Amino acid sequence: MASVIAMTSVPTDPYELLHWNMILAHQTYEKGYENIVRLLGDPPRGDLKNFLGYCEAWGYSVVHHHDIEEATIFPVLSRKMDFSHEREQHKELHAFLDKFLEIIKEAQAEHSKFDAPQLKELMESAREVMFVHFDEELVHIEASKLKAAGFTEHECTGMIDEMEKHAKGSGDPFLIAPYMLRCVTLLLTARPRSVPTRNLQPHSARVQEHLAFDGMGTTKGRCALCVGSETFRIHI
Repeated sequence: MASVIAMTSVPTDPYELLHWNMILAHQTYEKGYENIVRLLGDPPRGDLKNFLGYCEAWGYSVVHHHDIEEATIFPVLSRKMDFSHEREQHKELHAFLDKFLEIIKEAQAEHSKFDAPQLKELMESAREVMFVHFDEELVHIEASKLKAAGFTEHECTGMIDEMEKHAKGSGDPFLIAPYMLRCVTLLLTARPRSVPTRNLQPHSARVQEHLAFDGMGTTKGRCALCVGSETFRIHI
């Protein structure tokens, strides 16, 4: 299983960039998964609206991440490497995510339909395929493998540019931005679990400006990037 690691700076080697970005993304989704499963054991029924909103943001963010990969990363990598296995893993994961988001939306529309044991069972049934996919993909895109496949530095930086462009031009910022910003903060302060030695760029200057713990298991903040002057509140 990929682990939360303390990271300090963006790598200067173009071949490291994709791997670095994917570690950060995958760890945010692992952290979200763990938060949801933990809270489903003792659901915050007094704050169900926010908890369900967090669940929706997590699921939607994973889907958006995979959409970006398939639109911008896999087409380039597939020119010189075989990414059919990762595509098949995406299909299996999306079957789970579609069901997960369907259940969440039903519960959002009618809180009486919220079934924590059912949702926890669904989450746990998908854990292995999700975490194995995250780990295997990271191994497949290591710098040494991109070099061995014959990718140029320009191709490596080009993938990142296209990935960022697609990310900014698609998806729902009211769901994705708050979720990703929150998880970056958590990753930067988390106790490391042992994994690949790569570094995360601490966007803490921006993140900490907009987000802060309120000490009650929730986070409150103002983020000019995603909600203007609106205050968002996400259960963690």
